[in-house]
Amino acid sequence: MKFNLTIVLTLMLLGSVLGASSATAWWAFTLGYKALQGVTQPDLTPANFLAQSKQVGQKESSRKIIPEREIIVKVYDYIHKQGGNVGGLGQKQSRQDRNYQNALLQKETKSFPIVAADSKVKMAIINAVLESGSLVLNVTLENEGKSPVNFLYSFLDIVDDRGRAIGAITEGLPGKLPANGEKYSGRITIPKTLLYNSKTINLILTDYPDQKLKLKISQIPVFLGQINGEVR
Repeated sequence: MKFNLTIVLTLMLLGSVLGASSATAWWAFTLGYKALQGVTQPDLTPANFLAQSKQVGQKESSRKIIPEREIIVKVYDYIHKQGGNVGGLGQKQSRQDRNYQNALLQKETKSFPIVAADSKVKMAIINAVLESGSLVLNVTLENEGKSPVNFLYSFLDIVDDRGRAIGAITEGLPGKLPANGEKYSGRITIPKTLLYNSKTINLILTDYPDQKLKLKISQIPVFLGQINGEVR
């Protein structure tokens, strides 16, 4: 048999290519295997996926979103109390100033209660006092109608005589006002810093979600001359 050099060279070339390809494939597989050590495939079972989604949803729904105005008022009250308790002297002086300012407030404001009514639902501001650097309006709600009324107090609208929106916190007022003619008491707290240079405020409370009735009290006097002089 005649020796064919061309065939031999071709076979040698093919062998070297196959060898190099095999070595490259083995090396790539080794690197990939080491890189993926410790990585597991995600659980795509529908039942397990739904259970995990439900748990995440429950955790998210359990979180309570605190209104911004409530945070502002609480921080202000905390700072005010901290600054007024140094050595007991600040607390005593603060109490004396508060008593004087409350007396001034009750003397100069018009007679209470101030009442607003709509569709046999009444809201009355019984009085206004100063507590912990805030103006507190003591309020009552009464429903003499035939159906209960729902309120969402985050929609309570308070505006001063300059048209500035005033943030406030409501406490004790019912979210659902029964139609039983009873008076329900609560309070509206407004930080004094938000009332700087305000002479009067207007308050509007509507039912939720229908907004068919409107309880509006206008020109509520804010005689805080002594307090406004303290604010910088």
